[in-house]
Amino acid sequence: MFFVLFLFLACCAGDQQKLEFKSGEMSSVRNNLAPAFAFDGNLTTLTHSKCNKGGIEIWMRLTLSELAEVTKLTVWPTHLNEHINKLRFDGTKVYVRVQEGEERYCGAVIIPSESGQTSSDIICEPPIIGNEVVFRLQKTAEEMACIHLFEVEAYGSEISSSEINSKY
Repeated sequence: MFFVLFLFLACCAGDQQKLEFKSGEMSSVRNNLAPAFAFDGNLTTLTHSKCNKGGIEIWMRLTLSELAEVTKLTVWPTHLNEHINKLRFDGTKVYVRVQEGEERYCGAVIIPSESGQTSSDIICEPPIIGNEVVFRLQKTAEEMACIHLFEVEAYGSEISSSEINSKY
């Protein structure tokens, strides 16, 4: 097992890079806190959807600059010290869109519970090739749901169409 882990780290860990987003959109926007703030590199700005009840889905889609093999996402949620607000975003499902109409599940946002922890890592296992990261949130009819976060970073490696054909 150790040898396999060593081979992975020697082979693949160095290939990971921070991927750039070029645009974003969401189902609704609260107070002009647009999705572009989710990838502006500034942990003092935030993006926020309108909140709702009733089991209605809220979504946010961030488009990568290039087609990429996504391995990890890091999310900095807001309202970490406010229990009720944490619950509104906790459990948001994250997908990578592989083509129009097809998304693959990467993981869910788990709001940090440890004191001092401010971000949540989502590992895409296995890595997913796509060009958009999609956040989807739907709570029960009684629960309030909102997407609210400071920043999102995506990691992986950009790939070309020819690499897709040879690799997969």
